[in-house]
Amino acid sequence: MAPLPEYLERRISLDETAKALGAPMAAFDAERPLRVIDGGLRTLIVPMASLKDCLDLYPDQEKLKEFGLKKDFDIVHVYTDDVSTEKAGYRTRVFAPKYGYLEDPATGSGNSAFGYYLLDEGLWEDDFAIEQGPSLKDPNVVRMKRYKEGDVDRILFGGSGTTRIEGRYHLC
Repeated sequence: MAPLPEYLERRISLDETAKALGAPMAAFDAERPLRVIDGGLRTLIVPMASLKDCLDLYPDQEKLKEFGLKKDFDIVHVYTDDVSTEKAGYRTRVFAPKYGYLEDPATGSGNSAFGYYLLDEGLWEDDFAIEQGPSLKDPNVVRMKRYKEGDVDRILFGGSGTTRIEGRYHLC
């Protein structure tokens, strides 16, 4: 279960976000708002114009890390409702350079914040699946479910794991 959200006020423009992500302004959906929501981590939610724009992102890790530190958020969650399978409602990617790696292949905290974003923006229609990651043909799948706890909407997220690479480390 996702923690209850905290909706945070941050002054972050689409222009500076585009620069930090290394993408043109046309790659973003300017009709939907950027938001910072803490659903476990302070998450910058960024709407993309299309699946192609979402998949084409390869930001500079250090530049994106500095942007997050300056604007006081932990991770960047980009999304689009343009998907590659009919089973999914959204495609997402989550960048976490603050933690020493560029991209999280399947995330709970980022998708938790995203679920609360959808609820708050009036965009949640029904439970759905998310395609996550940079692979067009083999995305990770995260399932999102909404339920009531008293008068409060809560988010459940989950999925299953897939071995993508296997190996051994040899430390000398």
